[in-house]
Amino acid sequence: MTEKLKKLIENFVEGDKTEIKQKLMRLLFASNFLTFLTLIIISLFGIFACWSIIGYQNERLSSSTADYTEEFLKDEITTQLKRTVTAKSTQINEILISIHHDTEIIANKMTAISMYPYNYTEKILTNSRAGTLYSGVPYVHYGTELFNNGISEQIAEKIKMDSNVAETLIEIGKFYTDCDTSVFIGTKENYLICVDNVYSGDKIVQTTDDYFNDYEIPKTIWYKTAKDSPKVEFTEIYKSEVGNINGNFRLACAKAYKDAENNFAGVVAVDFPLEEIFDTMFYRTQSKENISFVIDKNGKIISTSLNEGFFKFGTKFDSPEIVEKMKAGENDVELISIDGKEYYIAFAPIEVSGWSYASLIDHEKIIAPAKVAKIKVEEQVADLNALLNSFFYRLSFAILIMSIIALMLLRLFSQKQTKKFVAPILELSDGIKDITSSNFDKKLEIHTNDEIEHLAVCFNAMTDELKNYMENLKQVTANKERIATELQIAENIQSSMLPRNFNFGRSDFEIYATMNAAKEVGGDFYDFYLLDENNLVITMADVSGKGVSAALFMVVSKTILKNFSMTMKSSVDLAAAVTCTNQQLCKNNDEMLFVTIFTGILDLQTGKLTYVNAAHESLLLYSSQNDEFKYIKSAKRNYSLGLMDDVEYEAEEVQLGPGDIIFQYTDGVTEAMNENRKLFGDERLLNTLNELHAKKIPVKEILNGVKKSIASFVKSAPQSDD
Repeated sequence: MTEKLKKLIENFVEGDKTEIKQKLMRLLFASNFLTFLTLIIISLFGIFACWSIIGYQNERLSSSTADYTEEFLKDEITTQLKRTVTAKSTQINEILISIHHDTEIIANKMTAISMYPYNYTEKILTNSRAGTLYSGVPYVHYGTELFNNGISEQIAEKIKMDSNVAETLIEIGKFYTDCDTSVFIGTKENYLICVDNVYSGDKIVQTTDDYFNDYEIPKTIWYKTAKDSPKVEFTEIYKSEVGNINGNFRLACAKAYKDAENNFAGVVAVDFPLEEIFDTMFYRTQSKENISFVIDKNGKIISTSLNEGFFKFGTKFDSPEIVEKMKAGENDVELISIDGKEYYIAFAPIEVSGWSYASLIDHEKIIAPAKVAKIKVEEQVADLNALLNSFFYRLSFAILIMSIIALMLLRLFSQKQTKKFVAPILELSDGIKDITSSNFDKKLEIHTNDEIEHLAVCFNAMTDELKNYMENLKQVTANKERIATELQIAENIQSSMLPRNFNFGRSDFEIYATMNAAKEVGGDFYDFYLLDENNLVITMADVSGKGVSAALFMVVSKTILKNFSMTMKSSVDLAAAVTCTNQQLCKNNDEMLFVTIFTGILDLQTGKLTYVNAAHESLLLYSSQNDEFKYIKSAKRNYSLGLMDDVEYEAEEVQLGPGDIIFQYTDGVTEAMNENRKLFGDERLLNTLNELHAKKIPVKEILNGVKKSIASFVKSAPQSDD
């Protein structure tokens, strides 16, 4: 195009200069003025149109962002609340099932003794009125009326035979040694065979005068509850009046048993403290922002995290519709109003006892973040509108000034038509200058039917081509900048989700982690947190693929695994937590993403590490005894999470000693490739760790040393995630 333009200009210079001069004198000013005026009008119209559209869209963005944030928070929090309630009701149900099962065992034992006495020998137990009673030691206690009237020889013989149940009571009592619990039988003859477990103190069972003077077995709540029922029954809540547990709220699981003639003979029961199930084992993981309670079959509150007002212990929950649904065994989340405030309530059944567990969260606490977000968005939109207004005012003023200056120059140019011989060349020259200044809207209106017209046509065509090229280039550049900005935001969000505080204020362990992504965002993540003072959870994972999809799957995987892990009571629950996480990840996994995970619980007292390796890299362990790192190969074959929802994961154990170090990583370390397409490899990693540790450097510097070794190995070749 440049050579053609040059040739046309040379032809023009050699042509008829006088004819061209006359034409330019008549047309130049009028044509340029009209063209310029049109461009000014179009530019101003476009500026004000953009101004109006941007302001309108900003207002819509402010409103829609707040509404979406509020709905999203409601859905997320209510869903999580329902999951938590369901998990905790299941936990209570499992505890009660265990007690239910133990009660069945004792009842079956008493039935066997009654029906087959020839299989047993007489046994003599300690009399409660004869001396000191000790924790875990069986004894016989006579009801007041029986003791006062005297014990017949027949009843004495029956007591000796029934005392064979003592071994069963002792064995079952061993499962309840962490709380003040009683396991016993009470007969229709008004005597009791019992094993009391005293949790603390001198392990002596304290008795009271009421226990000796007014305690009648057939009048007890557990006896009356189970006497006429063919199945295991849970009593109502009651206060104990005996010894160590005097005044505590209690609950008994009881069942009647038969004699050899299939007649009612007595009741067996497991008596345990209410707070052990709900307070110690349950509410210790309860959020302070939530209000939780348990109702019995009659809708009465039998345990509560807020013992006041509508949630006071022993009262009926003041929401008949919700109570009926809870009594019916429903599992749901609803919005209710209590004392003028709105709450979301989630409830789930405790099936074995007919109870129901519920948890409430203040509606205002859910939408508070949305309100804050709305205010922030409105402030930012206001700032943006102010900035745009200032920009458009300055732009309009600049266009006005430029228009005035351009008109003055155009008028001056038109007055100098005496030099018409060189005017067309000067005009073309000015046009080329405009192109170099990125003014691709410059057009020449020349209709001379000679070489100048052809030259002008070529010039206009060239500006159109350049304009299209520059517009395409701007669009491509803007898209790249937008994508880069979004990925940078995604990277910042992903980085903020990974724990960065490595100072637990503890002297019994040290931990450090780092991540470097090959792309802006990736699927690798790590996590660590304390379940309690003695158990540390560590996780290392690698999501399949790269980019935004892997990052989103990483967020879901990390969140679900941590939620299930926080419900664990000990390391024996680890495999179940991973299994539940896998089942959740398999749901709606249309993209067929998967994640390899190494997660474990370290008992900080014993040094035992219980872990599940789901297709992840093998653990590297430094043994202070052997003074070297070595790989710990997994003996269990666990699959990646997210592929098959019917997989049961298995845990393994490794014992750590003082000074031992565990090193975990993703495949980006060993699969880092150098210019010769060779991998960094497992053996090189092992050698690097042993060399670094031989220098007696801290844990953090070991990680930095590994990174430097990988960088040196890879040089300028692309790196994987590590």
